[in-house]
Amino acid sequence: LASQAEGKLTEELMDYLVNPENPIDIRVALINALSWGHEGIENAAIFLAYLEGMEMFTDYNDFSRKAPWDLLICMAYLDALDDYFNVSSAMSLAKRARSKNRNSYTVRIICALIEAQIAMHRGDNHWCKAYKLTDRVRNNSSLKQEMREGAIKNIFEYMDIYESYCK
Repeated sequence: LASQAEGKLTEELMDYLVNPENPIDIRVALINALSWGHEGIENAAIFLAYLEGMEMFTDYNDFSRKAPWDLLICMAYLDALDDYFNVSSAMSLAKRARSKNRNSYTVRIICALIEAQIAMHRGDNHWCKAYKLTDRVRNNSSLKQEMREGAIKNIFEYMDIYESYCK
């Protein structure tokens, strides 16, 4: 459904995102399927309005303070995909999610991808750092591995390109 939504969150997709019974890696995959680069679509704002309409939170500040880790990482990823070149607010939410769930591989890899995006915007000499941020997650055997192997493979097919900048 997400891949057919033309980049915009629908109520059905948001219902799925807020349900804590749904696996976090599938929720993140749903967000990924929306993709980025859809001009004028602000899925993070749409999602926040949905949460406010459900009376879960009163505004963004209330959300960022009180939201559980799973909603924080979903919002962070939505925000990062909304504006690929300005991910500072996404990074803040991702760090909050990480502090609330330090053991989730999915949370850690999304957080690392957002942080890697910041590093990549700084130029070629930071691309090694982008690689290392995600590689550290890949090699952290203490994390709860709840992400499917196919998704991990896709992430690292892309991120491993930057390993050559570390030589």
